[in-house]
Amino acid sequence: MNSIEALKQKIGTDDDNGILVLNKHNLTYLTSILGPSTLLVSKEKKSEIFAHDVNYGFVKTSARDFFVERVKPTENIFDKIVKKVRTLNIKSLTVDSATVETWNNLSKALGKKIKLKVDKSVIEDLRKIKNAKEINQIRKAAVATRKGMQVATETIVPGIKESEVSAEIEYAIKKQGSFKIAFETIVASGKGSAFPHGNISNKKICKGDMVVVDIGAKHNFYCSDMTRTFVVGTASEKQKKIFQIVTKAQIKAIESIRDGVNASYVDSIARKVIEKENYGEYFVHSLGHGVGLEVHEKPVLSFKSRDKLVCGNIVTVEPGIYIMNYGGVRIEDTILVKKSGIEKLTDGIYNFRAEENR
Repeated sequence: MNSIEALKQKIGTDDDNGILVLNKHNLTYLTSILGPSTLLVSKEKKSEIFAHDVNYGFVKTSARDFFVERVKPTENIFDKIVKKVRTLNIKSLTVDSATVETWNNLSKALGKKIKLKVDKSVIEDLRKIKNAKEINQIRKAAVATRKGMQVATETIVPGIKESEVSAEIEYAIKKQGSFKIAFETIVASGKGSAFPHGNISNKKICKGDMVVVDIGAKHNFYCSDMTRTFVVGTASEKQKKIFQIVTKAQIKAIESIRDGVNASYVDSIARKVIEKENYGEYFVHSLGHGVGLEVHEKPVLSFKSRDKLVCGNIVTVEPGIYIMNYGGVRIEDTILVKKSGIEKLTDGIYNFRAEENR
């Protein structure tokens, strides 16, 4: 069953239900194209894409299994959508996302006879479980990501700038055939490594610095995510201890992943390891998140998550310890949940000191 058919099943048995897709990632998931447009899904055999003149040629060529409606510069896209909704006799329209402006425009155009509601989960829940094609794309993104991380170990030396390391990583990723990075590359050294989402700067990396490298590639729209932490030169005893704690937390958490396990339980396994060593207050974020068309999507691995991990989920496991005015350690891998066990898609490159990888 393809994604459109799966979505049609979620619409329900009533012929007067429809879904309007505005989120760009949901559009890519359902149509396999990337480009500003709007998709209307109903019980009709062919779903309809509305594309403005500037994008019409690309969408028409790419979306062969859809009817593509051109929206001219003089036309209002909402008027065209509402006209089609009424033609199809849709009485209840679900929107996957909407700004206040979009909601107001749609509400006004639809009138009171057509029920309008927003439901983010209607497509997000479908995207949680990856099919074989999606898994293959993420595997390819992971290969490029691992190459980028290997280049990081070869590049990080005293005196090099964080921005220079980032440039070498992204060049290596793109040479692997991944035309885009999944998110802004993080190379955070010294005290800056204590910031989980640290920015790249022109800071020179110094001997003794801990360096957190968080990178991801994107292959045919699909992302991967990987983090390693290195020390330039000889690691101190405290640095070694923190690294060992985070490593143990990740190993134990990954060992707990199985089809049907609660995501909150997996989070608790890693958190207990870190808390036992009296570093609990320095683990300041959730254990992980889903990865797919977006680098952060469902399911979520956190203490308050209500998600259950099932076969086909792809998630990150990324415990960390961050000590302000000192530094931080994070280790992250992209994990595929299988019927029996897991597959680590971003395996390798675990040495704590960068020069040991040469």
